[in-house]
Amino acid sequence: MKALSCYKVISSDTVLDGGCGQGGGNWFTDVAGIKLQKAIAEILGGDLFLQQRPHGKTSYHLNAYDPPEGDFDVAYVQLFDPPTRRPARFVWSMISDYIRMESALELWLEATKPNLLVSLQYPLTPPRRVHWVPFPVALPNLVEQCDRHDCRVVFLPWFNEANVPPVPVDRDIAAMCSGKTSSSYPSRSHNAAWLRALRREDVIVSCGAHTDRFALTYQEYLEALVRCRYYVTGGIYDLQIPPKYFEVANYGACLVCVDMPTMEEVGFVDGDTFIRIKSPFDITNVIEDPVRWQKIGAAGRDMVQQRHHMGQRSKEIADIILGML
Repeated sequence: MKALSCYKVISSDTVLDGGCGQGGGNWFTDVAGIKLQKAIAEILGGDLFLQQRPHGKTSYHLNAYDPPEGDFDVAYVQLFDPPTRRPARFVWSMISDYIRMESALELWLEATKPNLLVSLQYPLTPPRRVHWVPFPVALPNLVEQCDRHDCRVVFLPWFNEANVPPVPVDRDIAAMCSGKTSSSYPSRSHNAAWLRALRREDVIVSCGAHTDRFALTYQEYLEALVRCRYYVTGGIYDLQIPPKYFEVANYGACLVCVDMPTMEEVGFVDGDTFIRIKSPFDITNVIEDPVRWQKIGAAGRDMVQQRHHMGQRSKEIADIILGML
């Protein structure tokens, strides 16, 4: 079996100091486009050909490109740029941002004619409306859109590149919040403001509308995460679970956030693997508890390391592909 990975590379003059939990980084290039594809090809028993291609400064240019010639059985093509021709007998990809990207996806579906699309965060059965989404439209239906193009959609959430072992250090940071804060992250923005107002030395807030406004670099963020007891955050429109949740749990910090549609499906259960809050007013009581984070943080780490590591996700995707070939 011959496999192909067509993955984007952001231009060298674009600095992305983020990683999946800080808002940025080259996750779709390094992890999704290369490492995951190598793991899937190994399970499929195939040889993998990597096509690296430059892509400008964003992920949504919609620039057509020529895939390599070859008799490929399976091809991963990264959204949203359309190939000028179908690169393999079986074509698949993964989607993260979808709200307000329906038109771009439509153009890509028409050009690419994929067999499979993996949704990393958008619910397959979304509510009709979410009041905190900052525009007055009904939420789109990803499954219905792909069905019109004979493309199957499955929900397999974000995953960790590698499981992080427990680190024996003093967790002297009571609470932490990091990442982008904007109208796309309503509760995270409110929670970050609440934590800042506490003016406590054992509380860290590294947030902003852009990565260059974060108080911490990505390496400093990871070093702080190891020492963090309660990690207070929020989801994308408080509808979609971002990659940050899995990274936080992977490091053993206790996740604190509002509830969202797929939380229990993914494995985040209130009082077991995360702590649910309804508003910022709940934060102070949560982070004042000196011991509750230990059991929940450890359970959250065990959950994501068993269910959401790259080895598990590559096997799940490979099994789906084999079942559709």
